[in-house]
Formats: sequence, structure tokens, C-alpha cells
Amino acid sequence: KQVIVFLDVPESVREAIEEVIETEGTKTKKPWEILIIDPSLSISEVNKVFKKTDVLLIKAGARAEALSSIQIPDQKLLWEIPTAIRRAANSDNKQYGIPILLDHFELAWDRTNPVSYNFSPHSTFDQLEKIALRGANKSVYPFLCAGGDDESLLNYIGALTEALGGEKTWEAVRLDAKNADPAELVRKESLSSVLETLIRWRSEGLLHPEWFRMARPDVEAFMETGAAPFVFMSLSNHRKISQRTVEKYNSIFIPGTAADAPRSLTAPAVLLLTPDKKNTREEAVLLKDALLNENTQTKLSGITGLAPVSSTAAAPDRQANEARLWAAASEGPLPSFFTALYPDPADTALLAKHIREFLQSDGAEN
Repeated sequence: KQVIVFLDVPESVREAIEEVIETEGTKTKKPWEILIIDPSLSISEVNKVFKKTDVLLIKAGARAEALSSIQIPDQKLLWEIPTAIRRAANSDNKQYGIPILLDHFELAWDRTNPVSYNFSPHSTFDQLEKIALRGANKSVYPFLCAGGDDESLLNYIGALTEALGGEKTWEAVRLDAKNADPAELVRKESLSSVLETLIRWRSEGLLHPEWFRMARPDVEAFMETGAAPFVFMSLSNHRKISQRTVEKYNSIFIPGTAADAPRSLTAPAVLLLTPDKKNTREEAVLLKDALLNENTQTKLSGITGLAPVSSTAAAPDRQANEARLWAAASEGPLPSFFTALYPDPADTALLAKHIREFLQSDGAEN
């Protein structure tokens, strides 16, 4: 049997791709063997499994780039994917994988809330801060983020790093992570400057004091009661909030320091990778074609709520379509800091722990 493996991808993505696999299996008359890898495995253990597979689905980031013997994809497969989105699976100017779906980290604002209804999608970051400061008081914290789970916390910090300092600063954090353990990285200037901004926001009443411990349902409760003017969240978490609550929100990428400046937006991608083998199974080739087919892309996006990567596929709604447009118009979609900095998930968990300690202590030395 040909083997497809899923490593730390959302369950909705796995289920959607399994539906496609069943269809393709009827064409080849050979069923796929489906494996789900324990996300806590080390990169050396993942490599051992990867070499024995035909297709791997994984999030873009350090772990995907650390895999060995990756087959360079046929460029003909990529022609319907905008050039910028292709860069989600590009490392050192080398295309090592194929983007299949895009998430996005967004700023959502309540257009009915007096604090945020004057916000414009064309506002700069400084203008966003000024609008929020005017509305801050003891009962309303203008900025909210469900930083209680590690992925949302690191997603937020990575997106802010790019918004405040551009891709150059974002890359500086990634380079520092290669030479510094999580405890050291938190103290590096490339990352600590963003953390100090978050500390300042909390002291000014812009961010809820417990934001880095809040879960998504906590944030949703604030949204339901009209007490969340601005919410920082991923498109995938946007999908989990009730339609009645989220319909009064508009969304945009986090503003930069200058209007209309080139951006490299945080848009974590699900990638398809194949091991470099002498003989590639016909079934694997057919599956790649199927997953990038316009109709399949439309189906995958509809099931998962994520953005399609194909420029011709229909997105299920405005949020998914705009996420694709923003990524295509950017310099390139960046992965989340949750996957971008360390290939070992244990290091990522430690980083989140040290960040929370840094924020709790207001950046003071322990």
C-alpha cells in the first residue's frame, strides 16, 4: 500500500484530505494506508517515518525544513498557485514542498463597538494604538487574544514581530533561535522588543492582564457581551466562534507601521512533502494533482474553512478569499512562530513557558 502521513495538522484538514483519498483510491484501486504521527516525536524519529512514506502533510516551519531527503516538486504542479504563496514551501530559494491550504492571523474589530467602529482597514499600527487608547477604561480592554494555548500565543507574537519590525526583524528572531535555547531567546533583543510592547499594552490597559492565560471560549465570552473591540486571532479560531457573535466583526491583517508598505504576512500553510525516492508511486502523483485541482481546492477550503492556495478555486466566504488575496499580494506567507523557530516541539513548549514568565514578571530578571 501507498502510505500518507499526517503530522500535527488540524483534524479538519486530515478529514478533508481523507475524503479526497477515498475518491482517488477508486481510480487506482489501491487503498491508501493512513498514519498519524505523534507530534511529540523528535525530528530524527520523524525522519525515519518520512523515508518510508509516499506523502506527508505537515505545517510549514522549522520541522518541515529539517526533514532530510525531500523530493523537489514538479514545477508543473505549482502553476495555479500564486508566486507569493508558493514561497510558503520555499527555503534558501529552494522549493521543497507544495502548499495545500492557508491559515491566517488576523485583527478582527467589532464595527458596532464605540471603541473600534472608527477603525479603518487602511489604519497604521500607530493609529490603531491611538484609537484603542481612547477607548481603554477599567471595564474595557480594547485588545484581546487567547494566549492561553501555545499556538495562539506564538502566532500572535510572530505576527506582531512582522507588523512592528517587518520581515527583517522576524527573520532575526528565527536566526537567533538557531543559536539560542528558549530561555535565552526570550532575552534576545529581536524578540524582547515585541514582548516589551505587550507588557506596555497591559500596563496601559490596552490588553487584558490575563490575556496570556485566556482560552478561546474566554475571548468569545467578551465578544458576546460587546467587551472585545479588537481581537487578534487565527482564521481557524475565527471558524470556531458562533456565527451570531462573529458576524458583527470585520477582519484584516495586523496593520504595519507604515501604510501600504510591502508585507510578509503571517499565514501558516499546510504543506505536502514527498520523500526523495528512485521510484515515485503513480498513486502519489495522482494525489498531488487531485489536491491542487480547482474543484478539490474548493472542497478542501469549504470543509476546513481555511484559504485555498489555487488562484482559481472558489473560497467558501469572504474571510477565506481575503486571506488568500492578502497572502498572494504579500512578499510571502510566513509560518507561525509556533512552528517556525524550533524543529523539536519540546523546545517550542519551553519557549511559550518562558514567554509567559517574561510577561508575568514585566520583563524583569528572575
